[in-house]
Amino acid sequence: MAINNQPPVIDIAEAERVHVHRAIDVACREWGVFQVVGHGIDLRLIAALRRQMRALFAAPGDQKLAIARSAKNPWGFYDRELTRYVRDWKQVYDYGPADGGDIAAAVEISLEEAFHGTSRIIELEGRRLEVTIPRGANTGSRIRLTGKGPGGRDLIVVTKLKPHRTFTRKADDLEHYAGNRGRRGLALPRGWRTVDRLTAETKS
Repeated sequence: MAINNQPPVIDIAEAERVHVHRAIDVACREWGVFQVVGHGIDLRLIAALRRQMRALFAAPGDQKLAIARSAKNPWGFYDRELTRYVRDWKQVYDYGPADGGDIAAAVEISLEEAFHGTSRIIELEGRRLEVTIPRGANTGSRIRLTGKGPGGRDLIVVTKLKPHRTFTRKADDLEHYAGNRGRRGLALPRGWRTVDRLTAETKS
């Protein structure tokens, strides 16, 4: 069975409908991201935003650093995120309410880490913070660190579950990929006795 590696596309033209709420809930839990259509925003405005976005990221480095995010400037350019202690290649531009609001950071965890709990190191404005990710975290789980963001703002850590080669997680259930059903030697995370529930008992 082919595995869809594209995030969900959700039509919010009827945002008050229950099926839309459910689709957003599933997308947030399983992906942490989704594409919105039917939003009613003028396509010319979206095109103008994309032009400005491309122009910003194509600008020389010193121009981008002049508007860099800092403790005094809650919104702006940023290019110092780490993944597995290695600096990412990506660049971002944060914007939002005038008071700065919360700072969000995304981290990926494995299925085994979701079962046992884990930790990650996040670098913000030159500071390294160790974040404890509790057992049972899933895609879209949010961990609030009060006052740990730049300028004393709250830091929100959002987790995303990495794909597993044998299992997929649906809420608290683990499901075999169809192509692996019945295969010998399935690679269960260490200490797991069953694949029926993520909260299954462990070996004594």
